[in-house]
Amino acid sequence: MKHVLASFLLALTMATSGAAEGACSYGNMHSFGSDVEREFTIENRASNRTMLLYWIDFDGKPVLYGEIGPRQKITQGTYFGHLWTIESAGNRCEAIFLVASNLELRIR
Repeated sequence: MKHVLASFLLALTMATSGAAEGACSYGNMHSFGSDVEREFTIENRASNRTMLLYWIDFDGKPVLYGEIGPRQKITQGTYFGHLWTIESAGNRCEAIFLVASNLELRIR
């Protein structure tokens, strides 16, 4: 079930947009409140691109959570129903995902 749901959610990931608030276009989606803890791991496999990790808050506004350097791996605590995006230089959307279970992403 974990992989099926993650695959469905990751189907959203390669959309790109020139949206004013960032590269990822997530429409009117936002994070939902929950007390169910989750975590995800992101591995930046690119050798020359830094990724920016954004949490999309309860009002649909992006909040910069950090940078993931080339060939770096991070684990981020979060909650069920939280929406996240990953962007790279050049206004490129790398991923959009809604957390339902613990997951691991590898970005090239």
